[in-house]
Amino acid sequence: MTDHLEHLRTCIGRIDDLGVAADTLLSSRRDDAAAAEAVALDAADDARPVAGRVVAVKALFDVSGWVTHCGSAVLAAKPPATGDADLVSALRDAGAIVLAQSNMTEFAYGALGLNSTYGTPTSPLYPDGDRISGGSTSGGAAAVSRRLVDISLGSDTSGSVRIPAAFCGVAGFKPSKGRYSEVGMAYLSPTFDVPGVITASAVVCRDVHVAISGDGHAGSTVDLAGLVLAVPRALIEPDLDPVIGAGFGAWIDALLAAGVRIVERDLPSWSDATAATRDGSIISVEAFAIHRERLATSAAQYDRRVGPRIANGEHVAAHVYAAALMR
Repeated sequence: MTDHLEHLRTCIGRIDDLGVAADTLLSSRRDDAAAAEAVALDAADDARPVAGRVVAVKALFDVSGWVTHCGSAVLAAKPPATGDADLVSALRDAGAIVLAQSNMTEFAYGALGLNSTYGTPTSPLYPDGDRISGGSTSGGAAAVSRRLVDISLGSDTSGSVRIPAAFCGVAGFKPSKGRYSEVGMAYLSPTFDVPGVITASAVVCRDVHVAISGDGHAGSTVDLAGLVLAVPRALIEPDLDPVIGAGFGAWIDALLAAGVRIVERDLPSWSDATAATRDGSIISVEAFAIHRERLATSAAQYDRRVGPRIANGEHVAAHVYAAALMR
């Protein structure tokens, strides 16, 4: 017999115990509705892989009844969403309980997690220090790390799920472009943006993936023997902190012990793609196209670290942007 209600109450208790500090992580909650859903799951003795898992949703996904404010004062007065984003619906259909909306870097444009409107979440790994949580899915990663929720639904353009997951000591998964539905997700850069997942472990990320996509089987073991993995050491290792480097080496050793074949090789396309994105200002051009009308009327309401970066996209020549996309 499951006890999803008790688990939900534990999560809510942790949020309440955190006090005002929780406000920088979570910008909206639905405690009573979530409790009613947990009671229904308990009555059905629901044992689906993510049944009863407590979810926080990044504030750029539509959730019925909440304002999709994208971490910005610019959108704070817009009407609440009248329906759920596809992935929110998929998680609900799989038995997950949406409890809270999570804070983020304004319009997902930043890797540090800073937010001048809703506050900046700090890393739970340094509770007595002022260390950033990483961004842009900052509140979601910190909430998972603090065990306020089990699953954070986020987005990743060029690290916005993976960076905060790393900074907060949890697991972040970015799927391939087009793998998950993007309906109901506000874009920063349509070329790169994808939904992503943050949980306490890779195993739970896999359970969420199974629930969302229907691929594979939750909780199943994977035979790694014979798998071939390329490791571009020349690209990775020169800039690694020694502690991170030791951890990376331990992962390689564990994979080898599991029967994986490691092939060291260069991957110049990795560096070239990064350069093409930067040189062509792809993200800022696409962001400006989305924000052009808002910037014309509400530029002063943007975070000073975000608005000017988006505005820079206006000055990129069309041929430069097009050439970067082709590259």
